[in-house]
Amino acid sequence: MERISRYSARLHVLVTILLFTLVFALSIYVITPNVPQPYMDEIFHVPQAKRYCNFELLEWDPKITTLPGMYLVSAINRWTARVSCSIENLRLQNVVMYACCFFVLFRLVFSLESTRSDDVDDEGKESGVQGTREAGGGMMYALIKSLRIVLFPLLFSFSYLYYTDVGSTLFVIVSYLSFKSGNFEWSALFSTIAVLYRQTNIIWAFWIACLHLVNSLTLYLQSTASNKDKKSLLKRIVSFVRFNMWQVLLDLKWFAILGASFVLFVLINGGIVVGDRENHEVILHVTQIFYYSAFVVLMLPFHFIGYLKWVTNDRSRLLQVLLLVMVLSPIVAIIAHRFSHIHMFILSDNRHFIFYIWRRLFHIHVTPDIPLKYFALYSPVFVISMLFILNLLKSSHKSSLWILSYVLCTCLNLIPLPLIEFRYFLVPFILLNVSFKSSIAQEAATLVYYLLINAATLYLFIYRPFIGPDEEEARFMW
Repeated sequence: MERISRYSARLHVLVTILLFTLVFALSIYVITPNVPQPYMDEIFHVPQAKRYCNFELLEWDPKITTLPGMYLVSAINRWTARVSCSIENLRLQNVVMYACCFFVLFRLVFSLESTRSDDVDDEGKESGVQGTREAGGGMMYALIKSLRIVLFPLLFSFSYLYYTDVGSTLFVIVSYLSFKSGNFEWSALFSTIAVLYRQTNIIWAFWIACLHLVNSLTLYLQSTASNKDKKSLLKRIVSFVRFNMWQVLLDLKWFAILGASFVLFVLINGGIVVGDRENHEVILHVTQIFYYSAFVVLMLPFHFIGYLKWVTNDRSRLLQVLLLVMVLSPIVAIIAHRFSHIHMFILSDNRHFIFYIWRRLFHIHVTPDIPLKYFALYSPVFVISMLFILNLLKSSHKSSLWILSYVLCTCLNLIPLPLIEFRYFLVPFILLNVSFKSSIAQEAATLVYYLLINAATLYLFIYRPFIGPDEEEARFMW
């Protein structure tokens, strides 16, 4: 991984401190005075954290679905630094982790873009996305892009609340950064902590392990491709498995231990979810992938405009995309209708934006089932959204196996989830965003776009409370 210059490192640290200061001030002077009591899922998380702080480790709220990673971190702060477990301090724990997210994202984006700088001129024209060299170079691009990603509304909106999302995201990206640095042991450790925050992060630990296998196989195939007596691809793969697979497995031994431990946990626990299982059953919810694809377009409008311009600039490319949309849309509509699921929370919880979006798009306030006609109407949007994501992945200069591993793990992450919640898209979205390259103009425009969304959602959350169906104060949030 390319070393960051002294000037870049100083700027990196300075922006991290400034970001922490701003969110710290927001938490202390805006959030706490207006929302002094635990809100939404905090009513479960805060009492559980206080139990752990008091060393009551065997007491557990059966409504909590995740493992106790977040509470253990709070308890360690209490036991070692004597930090009280008040709601203000518990929220500030996430503020610190949120600033750390930017610190890690900068290093991750900088390293990934630096390794791609030599390939931009040749491959950038083929993807419809401008490269980093055209965008103005490594350091400034990494700064703006990492700021844009950390201000992603789903991540920002949970930075000032005591939720698992920020810590979960932080330890996944730290694990990925450690892997990119060649530190497999640290990567496995951070993956373990990520799993303790949220069980579904085991999929991203599996993804990182797959990446090491993919990278090792790719390097081996490249090194053997120049031999005078070229062997067939299949023979070279067999040769790799025979002579190199043992070393790959040794490199991944800690990931193997994590995987085996997780399987043991599932067998003992009787499932992945810790508590509230009746509302979090594992199902086959394929439509989650279509929702995620449309959400990516919604969150990357300027990148999507660039993709549309690239498509329409070439007639044969435009015809190819139109043909794919025409052929795939009926298939996607049938799959979406067959494998969709409307959770009772979507029908009843009017505190989340998703409640209003689904009411408007699918009229689910009339019937809990979505008629096929709605999926037929939206399936072209789903198809073009998936093609857009594949184009972003292609622009990442990754191998086909890398792209396949990301798509597979995103499906494994989202399809089993019965509840449609935007925050479940957080980790796959961020991993996608650190991987592709774009122009500095696209990143800057998206940064402003995120700032406007964050300002609007923060305003609604703080200054537009309402009385919910349970006669309690409710607030709009993601």
